[in-house]
Amino acid sequence: SAIHALGGEGAGWAGAFRSSFLGKRISSLGDVLDTWDVACVVVAEAFILAFVWLLLIRFCIKPMVWLSTVLVFLTFLVGGFVLLITSLQCAGTSLFDPESIVESVQTQIETFANSTEVYSCMVEGGHAISNDTERRIVQVAGAVLMVLSLVWALVICCLRPRIQLAIACSRVAAQFLAEAPQVLLVPVVQTVVGSVWVVAWVLVAAFSLSNVPEDAVPDTWFSSEVAAAGNSTVAGACDSQWPSGFAVQEQSSCPTIDGVLHCWRCAPPRIALGPKFAFILFSFLWHNAALLALGQLVVAGAVAVWFFAPKNQKMRCFPLCTSLKNSSYHLGSIALGSLVLATVQFARWICRYLSKQSEAQKNKVAQTVFCALGCCIGVFDRCLRFLTKNAYMQMAVQGSGFCTAAKEAFCLLARNCLRFGTLAMLGAVIRRLGVLLLTALTAFVGYLSLEAMHPAVSPIVPLVAYCAIGYLMASIFMMVFGLAIDATLYCFVITEEMRHRADFIPASLNSFIRQRDLEGEPEHKRCLRCC
Repeated sequence: SAIHALGGEGAGWAGAFRSSFLGKRISSLGDVLDTWDVACVVVAEAFILAFVWLLLIRFCIKPMVWLSTVLVFLTFLVGGFVLLITSLQCAGTSLFDPESIVESVQTQIETFANSTEVYSCMVEGGHAISNDTERRIVQVAGAVLMVLSLVWALVICCLRPRIQLAIACSRVAAQFLAEAPQVLLVPVVQTVVGSVWVVAWVLVAAFSLSNVPEDAVPDTWFSSEVAAAGNSTVAGACDSQWPSGFAVQEQSSCPTIDGVLHCWRCAPPRIALGPKFAFILFSFLWHNAALLALGQLVVAGAVAVWFFAPKNQKMRCFPLCTSLKNSSYHLGSIALGSLVLATVQFARWICRYLSKQSEAQKNKVAQTVFCALGCCIGVFDRCLRFLTKNAYMQMAVQGSGFCTAAKEAFCLLARNCLRFGTLAMLGAVIRRLGVLLLTALTAFVGYLSLEAMHPAVSPIVPLVAYCAIGYLMASIFMMVFGLAIDATLYCFVITEEMRHRADFIPASLNSFIRQRDLEGEPEHKRCLRCC
């Protein structure tokens, strides 16, 4: 009947839609929604894995770091030795045959010692690497790796005390997060507030960008496409500004000017940049810097409260609440520091805008100049962000204003540059390794959970979601952990320079500072000056 025919036709449409690309994507998203219970389990598993990683850092970081340094040294040394042996290897010999390798090396040494030009390898059929240039490259690469192994060993020997201090600070930071896990809520709140702010900002920015003025492009007719749109060397009237319009040809209503048909006109650009958008962009940069600064100040303040608390009160000092209260007195300093950062970042965006304008006007020299200037400002921005982060730590520890804290932080960094440099390198390795391992482990345990709870569901798209969950959770933990490491070293250095009594210092750092009882000395609370 007609009803059955219609039903069969509808079923055919549904089957065709399910087999289409869009239908497969929607079906895959449906798999993620259908397995929401697994996603909840994966979030809990990622949280547990992150805490297990912190425990490993706390109790196993010392052998892990030293084993890694030895492995790097052996990699350089063995790699250089293998490359050098390969460059001396004769044809027909195996790299894994010790006798043949020793014979080839001994023959080469005798040949060089006798200053003869006829190599024994040439008599026996040549080298394993027949091309002289390639063999020379392999020899140089092997020598470079051998030198790098020696340099690495010397650097590790010279920086051994500082590496030990960085290891101790990492253990103390892991101990802090284990005893004050509520600090992990700071980046979560930051993410939620930042996401709401970004959505509102995008709506306002989209409205501003879409308001293209009527005079954005000239309202005249042109006789050729080159005059309207230009070419590779000359800018046209339609695209001489950025964002650029484009040329359109209208054959129906071409006016004749001086006996020549003018059939080309300019169409307006899709977006327009103006003073309003500049203000909107600057407000975004300022608010974003302020939000990040507040999080850094709160975390650093919590570490300072916990660090300077007596050992028997570290579990009961509620560092996050105290840090939030103290941070409320530094909102003006946060606004000033974020304003400085936003101004520098806004100047970089202006250089990008001017570079795009120069590109639209086919001015290669100006484009290169503004691009280079933007790169220089970018380097300055990175240095300024590092300095402001340490200024916020100084504010959290000593309660000074932004300018004073920035000066004192710069002096402290200058006095302890090797300590902070070693900690920065070690902390970066730990954070990146933690993010990588936690993401992979979260995806693995998520796959096992999915197979146990929903074996019939395709695991491809859910695994992508589980990787995102693991990456987000690992980023939150590692970001707070990185700030805790920096703040721990900062508190330790200030304790050392202010000559405080060391009875409150965590056990992992006890061996790095002399036990002093300076109670009664008038200068024991004054920081040593560097400038």
